Amino acid sequence: MEPSLPIIESLVRKIKDEMFSSVDFYSFVSPSAYDTAWLAMVPDPTAGNDGRPMFGGMLELDCE
Repeated sequence: MEPSLPIIESLVRKIKDEMFSSVDFYSFVSPSAYDTAWLAMVPDPTAGNDGRPMFGGMLELDCE
């Protein structure tokens, strides 16, 4: 006899809850990479509306 779909879904939900209940999602990215990515998103106020980043070097560093 095969288990019913609701039982399987319930077990999957329980496993996910147990796996992700104590996970710090910020730990997947090192602080320096996270900070660098945020700095790369700061717009340059002198560039007008072209979307150029204020710290363009940070963006290039992220891409390396």
